[in-house]
Amino acid sequence: MADPLVETKLLLPRPRRGVVPRPRLADLLQRGAEASLTLVSAPPGFGKTTLLGAWLSTEERATAWVSCDERDRQATTFWTYVILALDRAAPGTGAGALTLLETGQAPIETVLAGVVNELSVLPREVTLVLDDYHLADGPGIQAGMDFLVDHLPP
Repeated sequence: MADPLVETKLLLPRPRRGVVPRPRLADLLQRGAEASLTLVSAPPGFGKTTLLGAWLSTEERATAWVSCDERDRQATTFWTYVILALDRAAPGTGAGALTLLETGQAPIETVLAGVVNELSVLPREVTLVLDDYHLADGPGIQAGMDFLVDHLPP
């Protein structure tokens, strides 16, 4: 039996009180949002999650958030969370893909092609945040991530 889904992994972090504003970093995030992929990298405890959460709380954008952990190294678990997060940010983008993923009979590129096609017809952009992605980067995930980044809509 598969592990149950943990709904809180899909929630954006709440803005904390007393957080020091980081306008220079927020500006860099804003400029990075125009790219297909933005990597935020710093040692543990430097405030990456807090920075992203604060920046996203000021933005008017659809956001899909996944807080990754070691249990997400299994491809099916990881992609279930990603597709669910995208579907919550833009309802209807993941329903067919989740059904296909659950069968376990389609390659991940086929599953993600459906998601990409749904995202391509949306009237606005969706930002996908994979917090602590390095914890989930297991076998079978990289090929799907490459496919997703290579085929994102403009």
